[in-house]
Amino acid sequence: MSYNVFNRTLARWAKAAEIPISPVTPHLLRHSCATIRAENGMETLALQRYMGWEDIKTALHYVHLSGRHVLDAARAARPALPVGHVEDRV
Repeated sequence: MSYNVFNRTLARWAKAAEIPISPVTPHLLRHSCATIRAENGMETLALQRYMGWEDIKTALHYVHLSGRHVLDAARAARPALPVGHVEDRV
């Protein structure tokens, strides 16, 4: 299957599934896969290897930190801080 045929097929599937994002592309799926894995706690080095990226900077570039990651990092760094203080800023 050629890249163009795959893109058209993917677009039809996305439309049929009523996915509100347009266009749905292989790159978007790959990016979403990496982001979801990062949000679920996959370490950056493991993500880099899983996705097949040669440079760790690519993993860092593609992974967007969610508010949950910021909150988790803040809790880990300052566990004595009241949670409400951190959540108010996230």
